[in-house]
Amino acid sequence: MGVPKLRERISRYMEEELGIGGQGPDSVLVTTGSQESLFSISMSLLREGDAVFTENPPTYFVAYTVFREFGARVRPSPMEEDGIDTHSLEAAVRSEEPGRRKFIYVMPVAQNPTGASMGEEKKRHILEIASQYDLMVIEDDPYGLINYSGARPRPLKSMDGGQGRVIYLSTFSKVLAPGLRIGWAAGDPGGLLSSVSRVKQLIDLNTNTLSQYICSEALERRLIQRNIGG
Repeated sequence: MGVPKLRERISRYMEEELGIGGQGPDSVLVTTGSQESLFSISMSLLREGDAVFTENPPTYFVAYTVFREFGARVRPSPMEEDGIDTHSLEAAVRSEEPGRRKFIYVMPVAQNPTGASMGEEKKRHILEIASQYDLMVIEDDPYGLINYSGARPRPLKSMDGGQGRVIYLSTFSKVLAPGLRIGWAAGDPGGLLSSVSRVKQLIDLNTNTLSQYICSEALERRLIQRNIGG
């Protein structure tokens, strides 16, 4: 799961800086970049012909590639100024057989490649869709702390009301140092996160310990907050 001290500090960091409460250290899985989380989630959930619902223009190309490599059919919905067209998303979800619906993958803040950030109403609608159709939501948030105008956007994870439907992914690559290759996933420790942890062990046993301690110390000294004006 990761170095205990780092997991504790990530838990505190999410609450203080991102508004994501209720995620104790047991809810945090340290990964080798957020890319490992995407791969592990896909390996845990996807089978040939399953449907993944995401954004169009095609979302983060590496995520798209991973989903396709595991045989998924990627069902994109168009992007608007304030994020994904959630009515189109719901129509795509409804059109699939329940057993083939696997998860929604979104980048709510500074979506790659459009740069669009999702409005509050759309975030709430996505959570309603996930609840109504019994879906997980994978929230990829590498840019959540990098905001150039207005209030810092709320992550979807901070809005899910403890339902545990949102798996939150983030990384230190954009706010500390890309070469450390440290990311994390946060979610219900008894749910999908447990499966992801088992898959991760098959991939690399554990994430680089030295890099984890560097990130832990950076959080303790508030280096990230000082560098980005938090």
